[in-house]
Amino acid sequence: MLITGCSLFQSSRSIEPCDLLSSSELSSFGNYGSPERTSRSNYKECTWRNSTTEPFLNTVMPQVGVRVSPDTRFQSQVTGQTADGRPLKERQTDATCTVTLSVFKKPTRKKKGIVEISVAMPDPKDNCVTAHKLADIVSPKLY
Repeated sequence: MLITGCSLFQSSRSIEPCDLLSSSELSSFGNYGSPERTSRSNYKECTWRNSTTEPFLNTVMPQVGVRVSPDTRFQSQVTGQTADGRPLKERQTDATCTVTLSVFKKPTRKKKGIVEISVAMPDPKDNCVTAHKLADIVSPKLY
């Protein structure tokens, strides 16, 4: 007997990071070119670079990255921050902001995996604001 649509068969391995943001969704954040795909044994990643901004020696070319790590567990952190009702973690450096979401709204030992959304903008103050907005777009596309 074949059962389709059953949540028992949902897997974070089936999520393609390049499919989580469309070009029309990214267009409100700038003019981003075609995604660059990277795949390793423990993650898949997609990076979009702003195709119209020429970086100067002292600025960063805007870029957005989405990474799916199917074997990584989401380590919950009580921050009160969410994306579309899904808890998130935020990690900020001088140059980037990364927002991490669980692939599953209710993760278990078998239902694991994370999505990391990283943003680098010329003005670092825009990084986390943009990462949170992108997380709100990505979250409803997850399990």
